[in-house]
Amino acid sequence: ADLEEISDFGHYIVGDAGTILSSTDAGATWIAESSGTTANLLGVTGAFVKFAVGEGGVAVVWRGVTLQWVPFDTGVNADLYGVPMFASSGLAVGDDGTVVNSTDFGSTWSTLDVGTPAGLRACEYSQNNTQRMYMVGENGTVLKTTDGGISWYRQLTPTAETLLGVFFYLNDMHGYAVGENGTILTTDDGGGPPPVAAPFRTGDGSALRVTPLPVRGETARLEFTLARAGRGNIRVYDVRGALQETLRQGELAAGPHRLLWSPSLAPGTYFVRVVTESETRSARVVLIR
Repeated sequence: ADLEEISDFGHYIVGDAGTILSSTDAGATWIAESSGTTANLLGVTGAFVKFAVGEGGVAVVWRGVTLQWVPFDTGVNADLYGVPMFASSGLAVGDDGTVVNSTDFGSTWSTLDVGTPAGLRACEYSQNNTQRMYMVGENGTVLKTTDGGISWYRQLTPTAETLLGVFFYLNDMHGYAVGENGTILTTDDGGGPPPVAAPFRTGDGSALRVTPLPVRGETARLEFTLARAGRGNIRVYDVRGALQETLRQGELAAGPHRLLWSPSLAPGTYFVRVVTESETRSARVVLIR
């Protein structure tokens, strides 16, 4: 089987067809373990709680009580790659900007919006600091949070290569990111200061228009204009930031867009967000019956 990743804590390797190898002698010898899945595994962590993730949103966790790997439901179908854990908290990142979050040792998971449609390949804590985290992925994407994942902002990088790993273990300022075609990035200032504007507020400033308002259960019309074509998504979130619906995902053309939305959600306040690799539009929507 092809081997995909070795854990940064503990001694675990994962790969194709559910392969998990473990070592108890610092890597001198390796033992194959039954993972409980035949899916290709793409990421693993051996710290605090042992997790492995892979294709199709599959994930397995090591249960010390039963001494076996047990599949669990992440609630997503995207391929998952990075899966850092710190104490009871953890993230898994994957294709199309997919991020799932757990705060109870992986017992339950929820989706997290980080404001990008780019595929994400790795996520790491900064110097064991749960408030500072970095994600990296396609098109030179680097995302950073300084508030434990409540908000994320994209950092400027000098590459469009896909980044596959990120490392900030020595201190909060000095880090590395590596990627395809021999790409190596380094920073000595934590990747630079956050932008003056609020996270995700990018683009040419044109609005997302939703009519009629309030929406009384009938079909609503969404209208917006994109300056540039690119991969993106149109999603609906509740006031807590939890994803409720994905209206469109994939390539979005430059120019005006018009689409119809027939909401099936409970009455309340929601936010519609259009996100591409370079632009964001959002609108507040009230649904009534």
